[in-house]
Amino acid sequence: MAQDPKGGSASPLAGAHITANGQSATTDRSGHAVITGSFENGIEVKATANDFNSQVRQVSITQPQRTGVANFLLQSKDALSLIIEVRTGSNQLLPECSSTRTRYTRPRKQ
Repeated sequence: MAQDPKGGSASPLAGAHITANGQSATTDRSGHAVITGSFENGIEVKATANDFNSQVRQVSITQPQRTGVANFLLQSKDALSLIIEVRTGSNQLLPECSSTRTRYTRPRKQ
């Protein structure tokens, strides 16, 4: 999945590269990829895509199915996040008044 460049919802990202234990796969139109191999208890999985920040996840392998699932939400490299915290005079955070905003600083390549 990739964050919408205009902010808000996420959508499947085709063409992302997924690697784990020397194996690799590319995501399809639905944002899915499958890596097969002999993985005992867990494995490190990395997702990369052009113009997006890479992410790494530790994936546990469930038994006896011997499967694991990793979900990634890749954010554009062009994103600039602004975190606004509102605090009282005694420095207590007011979460209902705080927010995070993401702005994209340059047009995305087509």
